[in-house]
This record gives sequence, C-alpha cells and structure tokens, in this order.
Amino acid sequence: MVAFWIVEAYREQFLRDFSIFLKSCFEELSVGGGALLTFPGREDEDGDIFIHISELFSESLNAMAEEGIISKAKLDAFNIPFYSPLLEEVKSIILSESSFHIERAHLLSHKWLENHDATEPDIVPDGKNIANSFRAGIESLFGRHFGDAILDELYKRIAEKVSRSILEEKFTNCNVSNIVIKLKKNTPP
Repeated sequence: MVAFWIVEAYREQFLRDFSIFLKSCFEELSVGGGALLTFPGREDEDGDIFIHISELFSESLNAMAEEGIISKAKLDAFNIPFYSPLLEEVKSIILSESSFHIERAHLLSHKWLENHDATEPDIVPDGKNIANSFRAGIESLFGRHFGDAILDELYKRIAEKVSRSILEEKFTNCNVSNIVIKLKKNTPP
C-alpha cells in the first residue's frame, strides 16, 4: 500500500500545479472565453484504482530489475507522480482562484468489471483489458525510459497481476472516473 504521506505530497503538488494551470488559462483566454477540462479523478477517498494499478506496475518493474530485464539504475530514476483528485477538490481550487466560474462539473465513471464470480473464465481477459487500457495511455512513458523492448513483457505481467487481484477480490472498486468541467472566464475587476 502507498504510504499516506506520499499520497498527501502528490495531492499538495496537484493543488499547486492546478492553481498555476488555471492562472495560465486565465491569461490566455479572452474575456468571456471558456475551457473544457477533462482528466482522471476518483469518486471517494478510497476509490482510486490508479493507486492499486501503480502498485502492480511497481511490483512488475521491481521484479524485472531483479531478473536483469531492466536496469536497477533506470528503475531508481523513474517516477510518475500521479494524483487523481476528487471532484470537490478541483471545484474548491477553481472557486478559490476566482478567475473562472464553473458552468458544469461532472464526474463520469465507467465500471471496468461487473460483479464477477471468481470462478468465471473471463477474469483473465478482464485483467488483460485493464492492462491494455493503461498501456494505451502511458506506454510511451515506459518505452521512452526503459526501451520499447520491455513493453510486451511488462504489460503481460501487469495483466497477470490484475487478473490475480480480481480473483483475490483486491479490486473492490473497479470504476475508472474522469472529471469533466466547463469553465468560463470571469471578467477582471
């Protein structure tokens, strides 16, 4: 499990970065201009599938380093500081900045898994589908850092670990959520 202080540090960094992003958008947009933002989010404090997936990536990369498939030095130099905020956190930052008003704000969730019986034969394809969903989004980060040659092996391991997590019922919340917010620039005072 990821230590609380790490999650808190990523949360604080997200709050700072998002505030800077809003200030930059404010300067770029004309009066009355708008922005549509979409990015990963989560439904509740405990509902972050990304934390569990990141642990599976970490386990897989560590095993590959131990086996000599990737360099331990490259592994030590690799970090993806990722934080998926709550919708309320994002709205709070926007309101405190006062540069924009929120026209619409939604958390859209997609359930990756329905209620599975752990004996169902489609658990393994579910693990592969989830791993491939992450592969589509972040493969280039891993390829650029570790080389493309390790990607198939890495995602094969991730798929196996996801399948095992499903079977062991570690994935109690398999919702993937995205925050979608429509903003309109406030008129400067």
